Amino acid sequence: MDHRPPLSPHPKDQTLALAKAELAAGRLDRASTLCQRLLEADTDDVGVFGLAGVIALRAGRDELAMALLGRAVVLEPDRAEHHDNLGLALAVAGRPGEAVGCHRQAVRLSPDDPVFQRNLALTLNRLGRRREAGTILSGLLARYPAFPGALSGLASVRLPGDDYVSVLAQLHDILRPATYVEIGVETGATLALARPPTLAVGIDPALRVTHEFITATRLFGTTSDDFFAGYDLTAELNGQRVELAFIDGLHTFDQALKDFINLERHAAPSAVMVFHDVLPLDAISSARVRRSGFWTGDTWKILPALRRHRPDLELGMVPAAPSGLLVVRGLDPASSVLPQVYDRMVAELMPLTFADWQARNREFSPVTIPNRRAAVAEYIGRGNRL
Repeated sequence: MDHRPPLSPHPKDQTLALAKAELAAGRLDRASTLCQRLLEADTDDVGVFGLAGVIALRAGRDELAMALLGRAVVLEPDRAEHHDNLGLALAVAGRPGEAVGCHRQAVRLSPDDPVFQRNLALTLNRLGRRREAGTILSGLLARYPAFPGALSGLASVRLPGDDYVSVLAQLHDILRPATYVEIGVETGATLALARPPTLAVGIDPALRVTHEFITATRLFGTTSDDFFAGYDLTAELNGQRVELAFIDGLHTFDQALKDFINLERHAAPSAVMVFHDVLPLDAISSARVRRSGFWTGDTWKILPALRRHRPDLELGMVPAAPSGLLVVRGLDPASSVLPQVYDRMVAELMPLTFADWQARNREFSPVTIPNRRAAVAEYIGRGNRL
């Protein structure tokens, strides 16, 4: 029995439209079947080749995608979309050099399309041609602020090397903490980095966990303020102090500062705390109010806050994409400085803007830890565990 979806009794264009609708709904198998049957009926329909190639690309069938999209380019060489899609397929297949040529052709055919410029820049970055990629992305953002993928692409250009998840994984491996606390869990991607025998605690009012945890992990679906008001963190850690913590909550500096204050009270003498989103990229993504898909908020203000009011802390910055990690050591659970000056600090730092960060970068920036595992291990002081 043939279980394939029937071809539409209507003209071919309507069947093609149905295949596009199936693709948009994420039903790749059904979309692919419709395209295949159309190809069997007409082997030179460029629209079908183009759509079937995109479907194959999304399904991870790189070789098929390149074959189909290559045919679309031959049949309709003046259509920029075909060249761009072929470039995407080549890049995924590990052939970025060839992909660049396809993306350049797409830009030549349609120079005002920001999608093609973004894809060209991202592929150039994969080849290590960061300056050229950065120039394209900066120009793109000047015309289309917060264009999807452009800000995150520029972040990867400016901050090469391991991304923040990889660096966090290194910290777990270097420190082997007995306890780990994370504020801002979302899907659990970083909380899942904890491994036995670490006891992990995750706090987030909007848990959307899709990752599996391989060590003992306790989740609290509440705000960090409510957690610290209603729970004893040390008790939840079976009487142990916090040895490693990751603060990645609301993306506002005042809340990040409050989370730090609460966590420090429960910190072990050798504890390490890590802040995310502390290297601002531009005015839009580093603003307090979200106006773009890529958004780091004003967490970067935690740097001047700690430098001005807690000079006893050791601050190190790992320039990991997309927005840096601030590594804090030398914590003092008995310190009452930050709670005492909290309101004044918030009032003092709230007016700061991205322009202030640019103008006073030296004041705001701590010691830089090179984005290499050996450098991170050396800074942590556990190089013997490499």
